[in-house]
Amino acid sequence: MDVDADEIRALAYLMAFKTACVNVPFGGSKGGIRIDPKKYTAQELQTITRRYTMELLRRNMIGPGIDVPAPDVNTSQREMSWLVDQYIKTFGYNDVDALAITTGKPVEIGGINGRTAATGRGLFKAAECFIMDKDWMDLLGWKTGWKDKTVIVQGFGNVGSHASVFVVEAGAKLIGVQEFDVSLVNENGIDPKDLMEYYAKNNKSIKGYTKATEKEGSLLGEKCDILMPCSTQKVLTVENANSVQAKMILEGANGPSTPAADEILRKKNVLIIPDLFCNAGGVTVSYFEYLKNINHVSYGKMNVKREKAIINEIFNSMNECEDKFKPNKKLKLIRDCTKEADIVDAGLQTVMETAGAGIKIVANEFGLCNDLRTAAFIYSISKIFRALEMEGISQQ
Repeated sequence: MDVDADEIRALAYLMAFKTACVNVPFGGSKGGIRIDPKKYTAQELQTITRRYTMELLRRNMIGPGIDVPAPDVNTSQREMSWLVDQYIKTFGYNDVDALAITTGKPVEIGGINGRTAATGRGLFKAAECFIMDKDWMDLLGWKTGWKDKTVIVQGFGNVGSHASVFVVEAGAKLIGVQEFDVSLVNENGIDPKDLMEYYAKNNKSIKGYTKATEKEGSLLGEKCDILMPCSTQKVLTVENANSVQAKMILEGANGPSTPAADEILRKKNVLIIPDLFCNAGGVTVSYFEYLKNINHVSYGKMNVKREKAIINEIFNSMNECEDKFKPNKKLKLIRDCTKEADIVDAGLQTVMETAGAGIKIVANEFGLCNDLRTAAFIYSISKIFRALEMEGISQQ
């Protein structure tokens, strides 16, 4: 029910900067429907979604070559399926690229393996750009790596749940989960995969989970190393920013920090990995899905077998020498990386590492210290400016 014109306009601008940040050749737009989906049946939501799709199509506002929607708050593969089906059965009945009308679809109708977890995985990879960098960790007085770092996540939906899995697998400890109706704490650690299973079976609620202690109220001010706001806008405000004890904030949501909160946190030497970088994994993999749809071929279908054969022949050639060669685990993983999800993950890692390196260069060039938000905006806006400058002024 928070949807209004100003919020949508702000999110559209943010999306433009986000795509520029990760070198995705999309612009930026946003849309929404002002309803509480919990008050409607699945059939009613389908009717609303299909009608919304038709209104956008009639105004020529979406299309494979115009604007490509993707899931966000309170939407998922289900809504994207309805949208693409509505397009194919009406305006797009003879469009060969019809599946590219939206991303975040089920794999069975043109989706891509890895899209569901993409935003959470992108958050993890964005954080890795800094948490594995000694110079940046020295600012916090930390050792590099995730080991033994405590994490609290605010919002356990698609982004927060997957991000929690990745950081825990890397060695961090999830000690708190905050949702709209209840918070969970466990100093010994919460298993995010187990909680995800419970969440799915319990009507998308963490309430009643027995392997952690329920706690009323917010966890934003609780003691932890890393805080991940992954739900909605304006979570960190001037009222609560001073109580935050985390030394690193990973913005998994769009606009979770107000400008006033951002200033307070930076003065406390908190390192904030901003949303336009940290949250960009979803749109990056959406772009991969879009390319898959307009190229009409899945990733790896044409060349994976050949590449695997080349690597195997390299092994065979080396083993013909006197000294036998044994590949390490990483090389074996590269050789066995044949699934679409593996290729998507490798592509996402490359994109996030490139963007992270660019943001670091800008931060150092302008002496921004821990102000990564400004660095990310400069990095993104300068690309947009250069593109517009090269295009020149259009002649009407």
